[in-house]
Amino acid sequence: MNQRKLLIGSIIGVAVILIGGIIWSLNAKSETPTIGGTAVTFKVAKDVTAKVYTPEEEKAGEAVHDFTNEIPPESNLLFSVKGEELHKLAPGTYIVTAPASDTHELYWKMIEVSQEAMTLEVSPSFTSTRLQSNGVNERQATMDAITRAYPQVESLYTIAEGKFYEQGQWYGTKLVYKGTDESNNDTLRVVLHKEDNNWKVVTTPPSILVSTKLNPEIPASVATDVNFNL
Repeated sequence: MNQRKLLIGSIIGVAVILIGGIIWSLNAKSETPTIGGTAVTFKVAKDVTAKVYTPEEEKAGEAVHDFTNEIPPESNLLFSVKGEELHKLAPGTYIVTAPASDTHELYWKMIEVSQEAMTLEVSPSFTSTRLQSNGVNERQATMDAITRAYPQVESLYTIAEGKFYEQGQWYGTKLVYKGTDESNNDTLRVVLHKEDNNWKVVTTPPSILVSTKLNPEIPASVATDVNFNL
């Protein structure tokens, strides 16, 4: 009888230890990102060096200042990043920048780090000169994609020369009406995206203005430029 009680007690003890271990393991796993800070993985584009800063603090009594696109002083610099790197950051606000160059526009982004691990891709837009140069060999492919999507387009519209955006993976252009129906002579706008080395029309059907509500995958900066600067 005593041996039976001893066996039952041992089983209960082992079960308690196992359950305790599982609970500890789950807690440890959920807290891992905040041990020494939250895990933030930076993925920086080729030939680009990003810098991570703490933002400047507002001074008491001074008007609220908009720091957008301003580079904080070097005393606020935490570290620089190239390629893919993982860093631990305490929860809070940070500014990530990459300087403008002959090939890239200025990159500036304010990020909020919580207690959950996150990934940030730092991919500055190409300069207009680089986009234009790279786009020479892509224009026919964009034209072909538009005519595939709208087989009758060239009978009613002239496909205008458009623009490439970001790293050249976005393209926007206009369809200028050339028909005789004055009640249907609106200029339409089209946005394409390059996926898996193929151009695909995103705005289907074409519209007078590009809407990021209807097409949330289109970057707001691209939609704005296509709507007002083409």
